[in-house]
Amino acid sequence: ANNVISNKNVGGDGIIIKGNLSATGQGFLTINNNTIVASSSGIQVLSETGGINFKNNIVASNRGGGIYQSSTSTTTINISYNDVWGNNPNYENKITDQTGKNSNISADPKFGTDYCLKADSPALGSGEFGQHMGAKGPCGDAGPVLNLKFKMQRKIENNDKLPAKTEEQTQKVSVKLGGNFGKPLE
Repeated sequence: ANNVISNKNVGGDGIIIKGNLSATGQGFLTINNNTIVASSSGIQVLSETGGINFKNNIVASNRGGGIYQSSTSTTTINISYNDVWGNNPNYENKITDQTGKNSNISADPKFGTDYCLKADSPALGSGEFGQHMGAKGPCGDAGPVLNLKFKMQRKIENNDKLPAKTEEQTQKVSVKLGGNFGKPLE
């Protein structure tokens, strides 16, 4: 999770999955929150058995296919909350186009420097549970931010023997979350 895989200078593949996934006893292999870009191919599934959960990833601008499953593979693949865009083609062989299914999109992820996401990226907040897709969040961001809006009331007393009054204000604050998103803080 949270890897940027870019082989733009060497022409290698992004991720290749081979072998018997069922032999691990782990059930499904999970591949999430990765950015796979500018490689020969994004993801190749060549394994014979088992299952893969593939979510919250960005697979973009690969010269070959974005997500490929060989015709002999019997692996079950669950694809959700991914941005698969600009590959040649995006999905191939046993995998049909997943755009618009299970919250998958196909849109320019609008990368900034080092594959962070620009403010107008469609991958921001489009992942499962409102997470960002890909390995990195917004450009210049150090972590998730929780935006809160609340009303405050305060009673204003005065010394002139006039009746007290209540003043109401709306306050908006941003709170930087610590730790890993989705895990309790200690």
